[in-house]
Amino acid sequence: YSIEEESNLPGAIINIKGTQIAGKTDVDGKFQLTYTGEKENIILVISYIGFATIEKEIALQQPTIDIGKVNMTIDATELMGEVCIIY
Repeated sequence: YSIEEESNLPGAIINIKGTQIAGKTDVDGKFQLTYTGEKENIILVISYIGFATIEKEIALQQPTIDIGKVNMTIDATELMGEVCIIY
């Protein structure tokens, strides 16, 4: 499975690994988190329904960081769940 077109994933969950700091992407795929810890590098955990969760290490060298594009892979096992319709 692959997605040929680039697209934003509004509502993707972004978490700083090992902390309770988390947020969601907006309609443009952008997000903002505030980290006040002492580490020079953090790991962002990015998850979205139907896609495999990924981790991306980020160096904290500036107050604002552009993490660039993130390629997510469709997780077919997550898409094969059962659906119940209740009338």
